[in-house]
Parts: sequence; structure tokens; C-alpha cells
Amino acid sequence: MATPETARGSYGKQSTAGLSPTGGRVLPDDTFGVVSVLYHALQGSETIQQYVEDARESGDEDLIEFFDDCVQKHDEMARRARSLLIDRLIEEDDYEAGDERAETD
Repeated sequence: MATPETARGSYGKQSTAGLSPTGGRVLPDDTFGVVSVLYHALQGSETIQQYVEDARESGDEDLIEFFDDCVQKHDEMARRARSLLIDRLIEEDDYEAGDERAETD
């Protein structure tokens, strides 16, 4: 079992991804990654939307178009991440339900 002291994420950085405060695994690293991408995509979309508003105030059509495109790309990433997350959580619930049935048999 990985602990916060021994867990390594990508690029060799120390990682506590998917770990509870007590060190027990809460989410697999790949599921945690999807959650992280979803969060950052939504946050990025919200942030960039402010840039769109600023560009509209200044009347800069090139920037409006650019920032709008960025918002759309972030929104698409968020939709994909959400879909992947739902699929994985359903699979995990099905797997855990199978474990519980096996224990009661």
C-alpha cells in the first residue's frame, strides 16, 4: 500500500493523489487524474470567461474570438472528463457491489 511518503506521481514528483488523510486509497490514480482534469477544465473555463468579458469591453474582436475558443475547448475537456468519471465511478460501484455479494455468499 502506497503511503504519502512513498507514493510517486508522474515525473517522479511526490504525490498524495487518491489518498485519504490517513493514507488509505480513496480513488485509483487514474480516476483521481480525471477528477483533477475536470476541476481544472471548469476552473479554466470560468477564468477565461472573464478574459472574454474584458476583451468585449475593449472591443478587441481577435481576443474575443481567441478566448471564446479557449472557453469552448475547456468546456469540451470538462464534458469528456465528466463522462469518463461517471463511467469509472459506475464501474467501481459495480465492482464493489460484486465484492459485497461475494462476502455474503
